[in-house]
Amino acid sequence: MFYATTTACWRGYVATWEIRDDLLHLVSLEGTVEAEQRVVPITLEEAFPWAGETIPATWFSGEVRCPEGRLREYVHQGFASLYERERVLYFQKGRLLSEHLVLNPPLPILYRIALDGTRACVSGFGYFADELEDPLAGRELSEAYLVWGKVPDGGEDDEEGYYLGGYLTLPPPDRQPDGTAR
Repeated sequence: MFYATTTACWRGYVATWEIRDDLLHLVSLEGTVEAEQRVVPITLEEAFPWAGETIPATWFSGEVRCPEGRLREYVHQGFASLYERERVLYFQKGRLLSEHLVLNPPLPILYRIALDGTRACVSGFGYFADELEDPLAGRELSEAYLVWGKVPDGGEDDEEGYYLGGYLTLPPPDRQPDGTAR
């Protein structure tokens, strides 16, 4: 039985997995166990001396979710944080059955509408929500599809693409989203 030495990892181990020939493999393990009234580190080879270089995970059936891209919304609870993309892998007895990619679009833009019909971009629902810079200032709400994002600090060649949540911007009024003139 693994022994948790920190609340950051209640399992008491960290495992590394790979998919080889559509089969999930356990390729490394770092953890701690209690032995002779002491807590000692243990590796894959020590935990499973009978196994080879890797262990095919034929005991596992279920779903594995792998976050990808930039962190969009941090949630200090389990694995609830939201990333730009999420790869979802489905396994049956360790065999990969299917793979899906979930794209998480920009977070919703919230507006408080006054009695006179004017709008203010706000951080949440309720009268006391903070007002934010309006990414659609001067535009109709029907043009919300134009919200594209902000180029990261690395410049336009940054391989991670654009920020989506929290940094919403629009192309200049005289430009289309693809950069061409209107």
